[in-house]
Amino acid sequence: MNPLLAEVRVGELNDASEMAVHRLVSAFPPFNHYSYQLMLGKIREQLMFKTHVMLWDQGQLVGYAGWSLAEASEAQSWYKGAQTAFPAPKMQNADAAIVTITVVRSSEYLPLAIKAISHQCAGLQVYRLRSFQDGRPDMRRPPILGRTQHIFSYQRAYAQLSGLLNDLYLRASGKAGRLNFPIPIMIEPSQIQTVFRQPERFIKNYQFLERLAEGRFTTNNDAWQKRSRLTQVFYNNATRQVPLNRLKTLYQSFLPSSTAGKSAVFNGALQAAVCAVSEAFGLDEPIYWPLDKVEALRNELMLLQAIELFGGSAQEVETAQRNMDSLRHQIVQHWQQNPALAKWLHTLTSEFSAELELVQNMMAATETTAATVEWMAQVLAAQPALLAELKQTGVSDEAGELTLLAQQFILEVLRLYPPVPFITRVCQFAKPEDDDFQANQAVAISLVGLHTHPQFWKQPMRFWPQRPEWTAAAEGKINLQHPAYLPFLTGPRVCGGRKLAMLELQAALDVLVNHCEIRTTSEMPKVSYGMVSRPA
Repeated sequence: MNPLLAEVRVGELNDASEMAVHRLVSAFPPFNHYSYQLMLGKIREQLMFKTHVMLWDQGQLVGYAGWSLAEASEAQSWYKGAQTAFPAPKMQNADAAIVTITVVRSSEYLPLAIKAISHQCAGLQVYRLRSFQDGRPDMRRPPILGRTQHIFSYQRAYAQLSGLLNDLYLRASGKAGRLNFPIPIMIEPSQIQTVFRQPERFIKNYQFLERLAEGRFTTNNDAWQKRSRLTQVFYNNATRQVPLNRLKTLYQSFLPSSTAGKSAVFNGALQAAVCAVSEAFGLDEPIYWPLDKVEALRNELMLLQAIELFGGSAQEVETAQRNMDSLRHQIVQHWQQNPALAKWLHTLTSEFSAELELVQNMMAATETTAATVEWMAQVLAAQPALLAELKQTGVSDEAGELTLLAQQFILEVLRLYPPVPFITRVCQFAKPEDDDFQANQAVAISLVGLHTHPQFWKQPMRFWPQRPEWTAAAEGKINLQHPAYLPFLTGPRVCGGRKLAMLELQAALDVLVNHCEIRTTSEMPKVSYGMVSRPA
């Protein structure tokens, strides 16, 4: 089950909450036989004392559970049948809870509802009254001990990071940000260029990613140069090793025939990208990178990133690390059992772990590409006229180059929806002639802010492929040197796989335009975050 299937909330006592919960609960037996006054009174009590959880999915209330707090002795007496009525609610020093309402619109939400009850009642003895819809008598369930559920740490992290991303877009639109971000946010091209062109002074400090594996994407200085030399040769040859027609075949094999399914485009693009990277590395079969384990890794990394930025508990960090170590071990163990892959990894280097380097490369080289393909599909769904124009003009010309509109489209997707929307660095030392940065100062670079800077972009929040900023002096040419456009960063640590990524996006766009049923939507997608920027 996807832990982000529904959002779990503890609601407020107000008319909207009362009516939403009553409408849901009263639709199911035995509650549909209860009096309106009795039901509303119990719901109001649970909302007032916050002894409930609500499950929301795409703006709809899909589940509700409510309970009464009690003394353990009274709850045990109720359970054994010594008293028929529920104990009177006890809001002080309660050590038990009796769940009286649990309703979900679909059984797929029930495991999440049960976990939510346990999480909210952590440390309490939790009793339940179970009612059946087939006429069987009610059943009083023995107690279980409520405990903290890691799944809700994921949901908090998702909400925090998505909130941060939406705050960056809010600032980009000229409005005041709602978050008090802990470090300075940079959007000025000159400052950002300074940071990216001096990697020895402005170092990476991604502890959350290093907890997964040490590799070229998190190391600095000499360690980074050694690791970069190891894999960059493969990325440099990637577009010859995996040409456009081969990429089209891969993406046509994995992208869904219709864009209607949630995450179907992302997961299909991720599988195609895994094959592309595997072939770029010269391997005959795809590297083992299963969707379920990668999703689990993504959730742990997202949680650790949120903890770095917003704080969290030591228990959360320990649990995330333990889960991530187990997942990584399973993946690497599978690699070692593949004779060809194990031999290739052994020949790469003896200076450091080639397996851990590959883990980082697989995560970095596939997530961003898959997210951008998902954005392309969403934008096409929201702009059917643009889709029709791309069908007419084509994505690639006879020489295999991007047509003008297709190139403008991809550039504009990367501008308005950069897959890595913000980046952090730490200044190692100050310079007398540069008073913008102090030693040990952490800074955040907002690529969203850079790509929508009002001094460099006309109508910056508009998705506009034919915008004048893309026009070069030569007719029919694209301006690729815009000072406020760095989707692949710049300087010595520019994205090593950018050429392969662009060719993959060309192939994927061709498949989306010519081979997929794009389900039209009424508005441009909203943004969310899950290690990369993705449509909500």
